[in-house]
Amino acid sequence: ARSYILANAIEAVIGAVYLDSGMDACRRIIGAWILTRLPSILETKSYLDPKSRFQEIAQEKFGITPRYQVLEESGPDHNKNFRVGVFIETELIATGEGLSKQDAQIQAAERALQEKGWS
Repeated sequence: ARSYILANAIEAVIGAVYLDSGMDACRRIIGAWILTRLPSILETKSYLDPKSRFQEIAQEKFGITPRYQVLEESGPDHNKNFRVGVFIETELIATGEGLSKQDAQIQAAERALQEKGWS
């Protein structure tokens, strides 16, 4: 969600600059803020979400697709909390928690990337 909000904020700033100062000002901002960082973004694949990055690297290194498993659910039905583990074969690499299974999986993938030193 944070990346989505940041992307929308950048888009809004660029749009405001366009409305205020025109296309040339937008080109300068995009050139200075975005295009200069593009090679690093492409090299590190930081445009990928943590689950995709972890899956790509795990498949590259081990030829295995990681699997996610709900380890624990707590709380009432309307306000569940999930604890999810990410596994490579039978090895638990990391866990994550969240108010949805998806959020818990993303957190587990982020932690797994750090655990493996792949971030």
